[in-house]
Amino acid sequence: ATLTTTELNYVDGVTSAIQTQLNAKGAGDAVLATDFQQWAGTQRAAVKAVGSTANFNIELDQGNLFTISLSGASTLTFKKNSSTALNADCIGVSGTIFLTNSGANAQAMASHCKKASGVEIPATAGDYIIPFTVIAADKVLVDVIGPVTWG
Repeated sequence: ATLTTTELNYVDGVTSAIQTQLNAKGAGDAVLATDFQQWAGTQRAAVKAVGSTANFNIELDQGNLFTISLSGASTLTFKKNSSTALNADCIGVSGTIFLTNSGANAQAMASHCKKASGVEIPATAGDYIIPFTVIAADKVLVDVIGPVTWG
């Protein structure tokens, strides 16, 4: 095909393959992949059963969906992993805890938990949904929904 002057001017100044340049550019180059904080923990799919001990550690490197069977008074604590407390690497991580309270068991939140609703889990039997988001190196925003009725 014959190129017109207008078409030829579109590629004026091109010094290498146009497609290669487009592939390297990114979405407007406004935000590069390196600008995002990268989370090295387990990818989010499987539900992690935390158990039914007196104190629960939500280890963020284990996923973002957790189940807890509450069978006694306990405290909920968020950690980066089994040996590391929350830190700046955890900011932005979010998930959900599905908690079953088998009876009159109190569930306290560790001091780094900031409750959106200002409500602790009532000492009432039932199922509860607890969405959470790490908002700072030492703060987790949590809410308590429930008890919920399924079906």
